[in-house]
Amino acid sequence: MKKRIQKEAVAFILLLFGLFLFGCDKKEKDITIYGGSLIKNNTMFTSRQDSALAYELPIISSVEITDFKVEEIHVSGVGEYDINVNSLTGGEIYNGWYYYFANLSVKVSTDEPADFSIDSVDMLINGTSINYVMEDMKFSNTKGYMGEQVIDNKSDFVYTGGTTALYQVIPSEKEDAECMSLEIQSDCVITGFEALDYLEIENLKVFVNGKAASIADGISVHEGDTVDFSYNLGYKSGVHDWNLLKTTKLISYKNAEGKKCVFSDAQGFMVINYVNDNFVKDYIDNAFGDK
Repeated sequence: MKKRIQKEAVAFILLLFGLFLFGCDKKEKDITIYGGSLIKNNTMFTSRQDSALAYELPIISSVEITDFKVEEIHVSGVGEYDINVNSLTGGEIYNGWYYYFANLSVKVSTDEPADFSIDSVDMLINGTSINYVMEDMKFSNTKGYMGEQVIDNKSDFVYTGGTTALYQVIPSEKEDAECMSLEIQSDCVITGFEALDYLEIENLKVFVNGKAASIADGISVHEGDTVDFSYNLGYKSGVHDWNLLKTTKLISYKNAEGKKCVFSDAQGFMVINYVNDNFVKDYIDNAFGDK
């Protein structure tokens, strides 16, 4: 009888040990997801923007993702919009972390004022429900952001030599100035040039037909004139070089009737250290180090 009790005790201990191992293995496979804090997006659509624009959600995972599904997108604010999250791409590993990109398309109706943010996305990853929170993903249209009195549907300017939209890094030297050239299609007065968010325009110089002009006083230009902008970019407080940054480029002006107008490029400024996905790797290095 004593021998039987000893055998049952040993069996019970082995069972507990097996449960312990199973529990540890389950814990090791728990999913931790990061990436929403990399996003810095503020896009203003105009009445001329009638197509969807593309965005990315970096998904940094503690485990390899084998199954991915979007269950719900949480939005706050006003406006009509169409948001779609497409399939997951990528699947690289760096310092023990897997990283992917969920491809997002956003279209904003221009019929009514819109000013909203995508706050989070409910995802089902490897069977686990994850609420993926975006730090800053804002959208608007001209009516919602600037008011219905601002005109945005006229092409009073056209780019003459193209313009840089995607920057890998912001040049640190003043000598590495960015340049942009416009041809004026209608008489007007240029009153401002700025990024909608996240970036400062520094060391701005404006030339009309090759002659320096001051935008602080408003610059009167006429049909056929060429306007050149020379400037540097700087990050606003709280923005890092590992952010996935997209925002609108704006030129404010008054038309010949004195009405307020805006010439905007919805994704005119994109600063993403995209080569070899360095922005994700820099974030991992700074946030986690080695896993």
